[in-house]
Amino acid sequence: MRRLRPPREHGLGSVPETLRERAQWIVTKDKAPIRPSNGWNLPENQLPVDIAQKLSKQYIGELAYVLQPDDPFVIVDLDDIVPEDSVDITQEAKRIVRELRTYTEWSRSGEGLHLIAEGTRSTERSEMGTLGDIGKIEIFDRDQFVVLTGNCYDPSEKSTDNRAIREDAGDIVADLEREYLPERTESDGSKVSSSTFDLDSVSSNSTDLSVVDIRHTIEEYAKSDSKQAKRTLNQWNSPSSSSAGHSSPSEADLGFVSDLAFWCREDAQLMDECFRHSNRIRSKWDDVHHSDGQTYGEVTIQKAINTNSSTFSGHYVTR
Repeated sequence: MRRLRPPREHGLGSVPETLRERAQWIVTKDKAPIRPSNGWNLPENQLPVDIAQKLSKQYIGELAYVLQPDDPFVIVDLDDIVPEDSVDITQEAKRIVRELRTYTEWSRSGEGLHLIAEGTRSTERSEMGTLGDIGKIEIFDRDQFVVLTGNCYDPSEKSTDNRAIREDAGDIVADLEREYLPERTESDGSKVSSSTFDLDSVSSNSTDLSVVDIRHTIEEYAKSDSKQAKRTLNQWNSPSSSSAGHSSPSEADLGFVSDLAFWCREDAQLMDECFRHSNRIRSKWDDVHHSDGQTYGEVTIQKAINTNSSTFSGHYVTR
C-alpha cells in the first residue's frame, strides 16, 4: 500500500466543529453532487450536516463541504504526494503540513491531503500548481466543494496542530501561492482584450448601460434577497475553471450568460462586456469553435439569447 493511513470510511470523523456547524453541506458520489445534483453552490440548496449525513447513508454517498464567497476558510489540496515506492508522503508535503500547522486530513483517494485554515487566496494567481518533488497543489476559497473524510493526517498520533483550524494562516498561504502558483496572464484567460465580436447579428438591443451599472443593479437586488441576483453574483465571482453548480465549466458559462441576457435585456455587446469583467473569463472565450468563424463566446451569447424567456423590467442602479 502507498498510504500511510488510508481512510476507512467517509464521514464526520474529526472534522472541526467550525465546519460542522455551518449549513453548507451536500452529498456526493464519485466526487459528483447528487443531493442536490444541480445548484449545489446556491446556499438555499445546501444542508445542515446532520441532514446531509442521513442522506449520505441513504444514497451511499459522501459528505462534501461547499465553500461560499463569505467563508473565512481556504483549502490547500495536495494531490499524488505518496511516491510509488513509499508508504509515506513526500518530505516536501510534510514541510507544507508543518508550515501551515492546521487541520489536515487524508483525501478520499488516500494519496493526497486537505489542509483547511482561515484565510483567502489571491485572484492574481492560478488556483493550481506543480509541487517540486511529485504531485500537485491547489488552493481555493470559494465556489467549490471538497469531500471531507475526517481522517486526520497525524503520523505521530501526538500532535494537536493538525486537528484544529488555524486562524492566522494568511501569510503562510500567500507564501505557498508565491512558491507554487503561477501568476495569471492574458494567455490563461484572466485578462482578455476587449471584444472583437460582431454581435449586431445576434441582437440589436441596446441599453446604453455600462458593466458597472449592471453589476451595481444586481448587487442591490441581491441585498433585497433576490435569489436570481444572488445566483448571478455567485456565477460572476466564480473561477473560470469551476463548474459553479453545473455539470461542467462550459455549462456554467452558459448559465451565467443566460442570467446576463435577463439583466442586460438581451444587449449582446453588454453581455459580452460583463462576461469579460467577470472571474469566468478565459482565453477559450475568443477561440473559434465553428467552421463559419464564430467563437465560443459568440455562440454562447447567441444560445443564451435564443433561449431567454424574460428580461429585467425594474430600474437600473446607475452611478
